[in-house]
Amino acid sequence: DGGGEAEARAVTLSLDNKSFNIVLGCLLVAEQAALAQSNMASAQVVQMLYKTLRDHPDAPLPLFKQFGVTNPVDLSRLRTPLTEESVELLVTGALGLGCCSTPTGMSFAGFTQPVHVDRELPGFLVHVLSRLVVLRAGGNRIHGPLPVLVARLPFHQIRVLDLQGCDRVTGDLSTFYGMKIEVLNLHGCRQVTGNIDALKDTPLTSLDLAGTNLEGDIESLKDCPLQVLN
Repeated sequence: DGGGEAEARAVTLSLDNKSFNIVLGCLLVAEQAALAQSNMASAQVVQMLYKTLRDHPDAPLPLFKQFGVTNPVDLSRLRTPLTEESVELLVTGALGLGCCSTPTGMSFAGFTQPVHVDRELPGFLVHVLSRLVVLRAGGNRIHGPLPVLVARLPFHQIRVLDLQGCDRVTGDLSTFYGMKIEVLNLHGCRQVTGNIDALKDTPLTSLDLAGTNLEGDIESLKDCPLQVLN
């Protein structure tokens, strides 16, 4: 009967509810719509998604990209930011959140100590940085050279880099050459130097350079799809 078929289908699409619901809760509205549209278009594809998330909780991002979802586990805007201890528990799987154990968005606003990118970092933090799409410093909580920070990030994956207030970050804007950053916030990064011309080939939609000592003509960014400029 119809009820039996629905029940059987629910079994084939099973995934740990807590993990998957948390992932859905982190998605942007547009991303939720894309996933829902995919669901209606092909139950078989969504079944593959559920099964893969269940069986391979450590690497959800490549599969999500098929659904237009690039930042499935964005923890960068939590009302109560995660502490160092919480992030470690999350990444090591101690919290039992399955596919959420690999965040794609992170803020250091809850960290008690700044992250010195040019020093040896704990393994869980190295793991987190290497998989991010969104990184928000959360105040002056990132210290060190830009090239070292960028080297710790997934070069072609990172889309949002918010270093507002990080006056201990040093380096040149040329570090961002070839990256696909869409949102870059260097507000108050007084030790970052260089010419804004270095950003002309990036797909920036939002750029904040207030409180910096950068050089150059803003006209050099005329081909960027900027919507917000400060």
